[in-house]
Amino acid sequence: LVERTVGGLENLQLLDISFNNLRHIDGNLLRHKYHLVELKAGHNKIQYLGPTVFRHTRNLESFDFSFKRIRFIAHNILAKSNGNRQEYLRTINLQGNKLKSLHPKTFHATKELESLNLSKNIFGRISPVLFRGLYYLQNLDLSQNDLKIIQVRL
Repeated sequence: LVERTVGGLENLQLLDISFNNLRHIDGNLLRHKYHLVELKAGHNKIQYLGPTVFRHTRNLESFDFSFKRIRFIAHNILAKSNGNRQEYLRTINLQGNKLKSLHPKTFHATKELESLNLSKNIFGRISPVLFRGLYYLQNLDLSQNDLKIIQVRL
């Protein structure tokens, strides 16, 4: 229903679908949303973010999938090889989910990323490879996780 509702809005720049009961989101929701700059989808019931979520966005600067039940994020959700081109992405908020781990290459296509919020999840450890290539990262929030070891590679 949401897909059909926003279907004809090709010039949409901000989409806020927060505080709903959405259980699934895929690339069809954002089809032809090439001008979308910000996606707010926090406080829903989504448990999985698949590889096609951002397939049709090109200018996305910020997305918020906070306070959900997300347990798994596809490792190639932001990969160019998957048809995604998120070179303008500056802010990612994944706060308050049920993430235990992320694939080491999850953020490798987001070279311009400045802010990453992974707080209030259940990470036991995070590989330093996860942040490789994020030269512009200014804000990283890992608070309120279950971290036992923080590895730093120089």
